[in-house]
Order: sequence, then C-alpha cells, then structure tokens
Amino acid sequence: MTTPDFIRAQQALAAFDQAKMEIDAAFWSLEDDDEWAFYVHTTLYSLSRKQVYTKLLDALRKYPGTLPLEDIKLLSADSDLLKALRSAYSFGIDSPFGVDPTFHIHVTNSTIGGYFVRYLVIYRL
Repeated sequence: MTTPDFIRAQQALAAFDQAKMEIDAAFWSLEDDDEWAFYVHTTLYSLSRKQVYTKLLDALRKYPGTLPLEDIKLLSADSDLLKALRSAYSFGIDSPFGVDPTFHIHVTNSTIGGYFVRYLVIYRL
C-alpha cells in the first residue's frame, strides 16, 4: 500500500459517508499473497450483498480518484476477524474513531483472537 492508496481509502470513506452507507468498520490488510485489500463493513443489514456493492459503486463514481470497487471487500456481520478486532480494540465512548476522520491504527505481526495479522491499517472499528 502506498501513501496515495492510504489517501484514496480516506476519500472512499468520505464518499460512503456522503452516501449514508453507514460504514462502521474499515481497514487495509496485507494478505498472504503480499497484496493489500481494503475491507469495509456496513450496518445496512436490510440490503443484499449485491445491493451494498451497487451502493458502494454509486458512491465511488461521484468521487473520481478514490479506490476502485475491485479493491474493496465487504465484511459480513458475522465475520470472526471483525469480531476479534472489535474485542481487541474496544475504545468505548471516548473512541477517536468517527470523531477524527484522519485517525488510524497500525497493527503489525500480531495474533488477534486467533488470527495472525501481518499488517493492518484500521480506519474505523
């Protein structure tokens, strides 16, 4: 992941916020194949995965230069990784997530809830 990718992810989150996508978790993950993936989770439970991806694409089209949809992976509500991250990084009411759009956490070479994490950049959790 390069600095432009980092910035484009922040721009994508701003686009999703503008579109009322209710993104409550977002992070980059360095995968086993040495590729980066940008994961998001939305609380729009009433929509199908296809409908959520359509809304994500519509939001991204309004802001050229953000991440392409192919770089974004949708997390399900029952994702064990998401649950593990939320358990490990619970900040409570004083959480900077959602308050400061530039806030992020870097996690490297850690085991979280049974998952080995090579590298994460967490924007929201």
